[in-house]
Amino acid sequence: MFDAVETQVVVIGSGAGGAAIAGELCRHSIPTIVVEAGPQCTRPLGSHVRNRDPSEGGLSQYNDALNGALTFPSGGAGSGSAFRDFKVIHAVGGMLSYWTCNCPTPHVAERAPWITDAEWDSILDRARTLLGVGYDLGNGSVRQQRLIERVSMVVGREEAGRDVQPMPVAARRQGEQIRFASIENLLRVENVSNGPILHQDLICRQILHRSGRATGIIARPGVSGDDIAINAEVVVIAAGVAGTPKLIGGSRIDAGPALGAYLFDHPAIGSRVVLHRDILADVAADDPVFTVWIPYALGMPWHNQICRFPTNPTAIEYAAGPNETADIFTFCSMDVLEANRFNFDFDRLDPFGLPETVGAYALGAPDRGEVVHKGIAHPGEHKAIVDDELWSAVQAKLSSNLTRRRQARIESGAILGGLIFDDGGNRMSPTYTMRRGNRYRYYISPPHLQRKRKGSRPRISADDVERLIVEHLCRHQARNDLTADLTSGIWSAETRELILTVVDRVVIHHDQIEVRLKAKEAAPTPASARGDDKSESPNTISLPLPPARPRERKEIIVPSNFGTQARRVDQELILALARARSWMRALRQAEFVDTGEIAQRFRLSDAHVRRLLRFGYLAPILWRPSSKAASLAS
Repeated sequence: MFDAVETQVVVIGSGAGGAAIAGELCRHSIPTIVVEAGPQCTRPLGSHVRNRDPSEGGLSQYNDALNGALTFPSGGAGSGSAFRDFKVIHAVGGMLSYWTCNCPTPHVAERAPWITDAEWDSILDRARTLLGVGYDLGNGSVRQQRLIERVSMVVGREEAGRDVQPMPVAARRQGEQIRFASIENLLRVENVSNGPILHQDLICRQILHRSGRATGIIARPGVSGDDIAINAEVVVIAAGVAGTPKLIGGSRIDAGPALGAYLFDHPAIGSRVVLHRDILADVAADDPVFTVWIPYALGMPWHNQICRFPTNPTAIEYAAGPNETADIFTFCSMDVLEANRFNFDFDRLDPFGLPETVGAYALGAPDRGEVVHKGIAHPGEHKAIVDDELWSAVQAKLSSNLTRRRQARIESGAILGGLIFDDGGNRMSPTYTMRRGNRYRYYISPPHLQRKRKGSRPRISADDVERLIVEHLCRHQARNDLTADLTSGIWSAETRELILTVVDRVVIHHDQIEVRLKAKEAAPTPASARGDDKSESPNTISLPLPPARPRERKEIIVPSNFGTQARRVDQELILALARARSWMRALRQAEFVDTGEIAQRFRLSDAHVRRLLRFGYLAPILWRPSSKAASLAS
């Protein structure tokens, strides 16, 4: 029995596509619910992460936030060797809360042919209006003006409107402040009561359909909550390039052979350069950020961006200041092939309960500089994106790295990797620590999941949990030949194979381990029939877990006759108390939007502000004795 919710439209995904559709529907007063699998990571809801510090100096913080948010689709282990680095963002706003906001206008030759030019122009104009796309981000930037002048001398574009120019950016200046666009722009409505209802941390697991028409969805709070039904007249699937075909395929909707096929991306070449001294001459430290665009044009089917990217696109570190470098990106097209696709494995489900996918992806013959005629590839007159020798060398290197990473995981001894979760639904990762030359292994809930529901036991000894499970499985499966592993603590290939074959999932509770077996392995054995374990169902085994061992507490014992020292007034502590109280009051009164705005106002890091704010929760009796702190706070 499901809890049921009724609405007119339900949108799956709060990224660019989902938010754009939801916003337009709400502006026409159509009741809409948006379902997002991830949490809210920015404030206000769905705002751009770069708005915490939009200055050029905030790029490193932007980079850290981006890398911390990227994850494999559905929180799984990836989509095979062809997509070893394919990652997404499960959070309110999706990738739109982390994108660069660069908005190069596509050339007519770059547009999909099944949409007319008039329709394209209308769509692009609407997008520019909603996102606030303009050219004022780099206004007054000396470096930007000099770069445009020098690049224009080398790169010629005769086609009207396609000359070297500032990049159109979805960001607006408000005085000295810069505000980057995100889904908060797309969802903005005049009447707040008409806005969409957005549910975060709600994973859509199935599209309900009848007689060829969608009727709603089944969703679940997190990976271990109770299912909820949302009935709707219209279902919009905007779950991303991986999530959308997974959801359609997992719901057994017949979408034809094109489902998951025709994947393609913009091949890009990135490099970092040190700017010439003539460009840097007499440039102020607060020179506005620059973004230069060399557009796609007829006869020159590529476009370039010269900007400051949050991550160094090369492996070379330069002995230059952060404002003295620029990143150059070249984007070109690639051949669209049906063979580049996701293949679905309906017998294996990812943590979201959707079918696992394995991807196939390769360059086509035109991308390799060849022309195909009647099924035969011939050398072409055009240049290849990548020559065959370099392409083969890169693929061999990537395969070698993948093998080494897989071997490293095997040698680490983490036989439950990818199978173990805490009772909050968070996947636990293997880690270790070294003390006095000894290696101690653990499984922990990743720290970047702190905004999600926490498990009751986020850290557990890997040796303890692995030994309990292997010991039980040896009895359950009558595998006496593996008992030697229990003595040595070194897991053999046979033990690893047993785990992968039998165990579907391991959940760590406060005082027990829940082992979920795969269906074909769930039949009880004489050992389990004797009551050696507490099983709630044939598919589940519950094993008692020893309580967490408390860490030894070290104390200094002071003799009773030891005189006390005179108290010292700590000026830094007094200032910290005063700032914490005043900042807390300012946040409550909405004088600041978040801690990032406080950090920018006082020229501090966001992490430092968050640390100081903890003092604001101290009981007044602990800080009021200091009259100086009280006066500063007021």
